[in-house]
Amino acid sequence: MTPSSTAFETPAMPTDSGQFALRNVSIAIGVDRFFGTLTIEPGTVRFVPGGVGNRLTPADAPTLTQTAVSVVLIRGRLLPPWMNSGPVLVDPAQPHGWTGVVLLASWQRRRIVTALAAAGFQPRVVTTLASAGGQVGSTDELARLLRDRA
Repeated sequence: MTPSSTAFETPAMPTDSGQFALRNVSIAIGVDRFFGTLTIEPGTVRFVPGGVGNRLTPADAPTLTQTAVSVVLIRGRLLPPWMNSGPVLVDPAQPHGWTGVVLLASWQRRRIVTALAAAGFQPRVVTTLASAGGQVGSTDELARLLRDRA
C-alpha cells in the first residue's frame, strides 16, 4: 500500500475465528447498489447489508452468501485504482440468477485473494479492459465472461 492510498483504505477486521471482513463496501446486485460488510470465513463468503446508504434504494438490501469453492474476481485494467476490482458473489437463493459484484480498490485485491485461499476457496482473477464486473449481473453473464476468457 502506498502512503497516498491510506485515505481510501477500508479497514479489514480479522477475528478470532479466522474470519476476514471488509466494512463499508458497496455491492451491485441487478441494477441496485447496496452498502455493507464483506466477510470471508472457511466455506462462506458473505455480504451483509448495513448502513444508512441503503435507505436510498427502494429495494430491500439482501444478504448474499456464496459457498461454491470457485470465486471470480474481475480486474479492470484501465479503471482508476480505487475502483478497479470486483469479486463476484454467486448466491443460488437470489432470484433470476442475479450475482453481486463488490466494488474494491486495487490495493484490496491481494488481501481478498489471500483471505479466500486461506478460507479454502479457489480465487480466479479475470482481467478485462474497462470493467470491474458491472456487466456481470447474472450467472449467465458470468458464464459468458468466463467462456470468452477461456
